[in-house]
Amino acid sequence: MFSVLLVNNENTDKSSLISVLEDFPNIYITKAETIEDALGLISKRYFEILFIDSSMESVDNLEKFKVDNPNIIIISIYNEITLEIQNALLDIGIKDSISSSTDIKLLTQRVTNYIDLAKLKKEQSFYSDAINLFDNDINRRYITFKLDSNESKLEFWDYFSSSYFERYNGISESIDLIYAFTSWMFLNNRECEVVKETDDENMYLTLQPLDYMSENIVNNLINKYSSGTNYKVSNHKLSLKLTDISKIEKNSNVSKLDDETKSILAKTHFNKISAAEFVESTAIELVNKLEDLSELEDRIDEALISFEENPSTETTSLLSEEILEYVDVIEMLVHFQHLAYALKTLANAIKNIKQEQMQEKEVKKFTTLSLHLLNDLSSWRENIFIKQEANDIHYLDSSLLSSCLQIEAIFEKEKIEEDEDDFELF
Repeated sequence: MFSVLLVNNENTDKSSLISVLEDFPNIYITKAETIEDALGLISKRYFEILFIDSSMESVDNLEKFKVDNPNIIIISIYNEITLEIQNALLDIGIKDSISSSTDIKLLTQRVTNYIDLAKLKKEQSFYSDAINLFDNDINRRYITFKLDSNESKLEFWDYFSSSYFERYNGISESIDLIYAFTSWMFLNNRECEVVKETDDENMYLTLQPLDYMSENIVNNLINKYSSGTNYKVSNHKLSLKLTDISKIEKNSNVSKLDDETKSILAKTHFNKISAAEFVESTAIELVNKLEDLSELEDRIDEALISFEENPSTETTSLLSEEILEYVDVIEMLVHFQHLAYALKTLANAIKNIKQEQMQEKEVKKFTTLSLHLLNDLSSWRENIFIKQEANDIHYLDSSLLSSCLQIEAIFEKEKIEEDEDDFELF
C-alpha cells in the first residue's frame, strides 16, 4: 500500500489527477484542505508522494514537509506557473511539476513513474546512519560491493571503470588504492565490502572491515603511495571522499573563487604546470593569503626551538597546532593537497608523541630534520609564489613526503617499516 497526500487547494484543478490516482491499485489517498492541515498530517504519518499546488505559499512551505518526511517525493501541480515559481521549485529540488490540464494518457504515465520511484525508495534498505566517516548528510540510497573473491573484485573494478565516474576527482587513484588493500586482505584470508554513498557534490567509498592492520600503518601506506587522496580511517573503516567536478561546473551561482578552485580540481598530479602559470591563473585573494606562510614558518621555527629546549607534550601540541595552521593556508589551494596531507599527517604524529619517547638523541634528530624540512618549505614558497621560477609546482611533493615519513619514524616504536615491506601496494 502506498500513501499519497493531496493538498486540495481550490486554486488548482486536481480532478484529473484524482481520477488517475483512483485507478491505481494499492494506493491510499489522503486529502488535506490547507497547507497547515497537510503539515499536521505529515508530522504524524508517513507518505510516499505529496501533490501540492505551485503557489508561492506552497513553495515556501515545501522545506517544512521535508523536515518530518525527508524521503517524500514532492510533485507540484499548476494551472498556470510563473518564471519566479519555476525557479523557486528548481532551487529547492522539486522532483517534478505537471499541469492540471495534462493529457490523461500522459498524466497516467507520469503518475506511474512517481509510483515506481516511490516503490524503489520503499524497497530500498537504509542504514540508520551514514557508513562513511565524513558526513551523515547523504542520499540514503547506497550500493554495497561484497568483496569475497577475485571475481567480485574484478566486478568492483569494472563498475567504477565506467566513463560516468570520470567526473569524480581522483577516482582512478582511489579505486587503485581499494583494489590494492583488498588484494592484500585476500592474501591474509580476509573478506571485506565497499559501500558507495553520495551527496550533492561528492561520492564516498568506504572499505570495511579493515581490521588486520593498525590505523597508523594505513595512514603511512596511503601517504606513501597515494598522498593526494582525501581519506579518513577509524574504527576499522577506510573512507575516501571524491568530488564531482561536473556538479561544480554546472553551478551557475559559484563565485570567482569557486571557479578558480574548480579549475584546479580538474587538474591531476600528472599535469605539469609552471609556477608563473599557476600564480597567473589563481584567484588574487588566495595568492594574498599565502603571505601568511612566511609568518607561520617563523612561528613553527620558534615552536621547534621551544620543543628542543623543553621536550614535552605541551610543546609538541603547540608545534602540531602551528603546522596545522600552515596546512589550512595550503589547503585553500586544492592543487597542493599532496603537500597538505604530508604535513597534516606529520602534525598528527607529532601531537601523539608520548613523554617517555622524548629521549635526548631522538629530540635532537627530530629538531634537525624538522628544521631542514622547514627550510625546504620556505624555499618552495619563494620559488612558487615570489620568484615564480619552478617549472613544475609539484617538484617538492615526493621529497617532502619522504622527509615527513622520516621524521615520523624517529619516535615510532611500532615496526611500521616491517609491515610495509610485506605490503605490495601496486
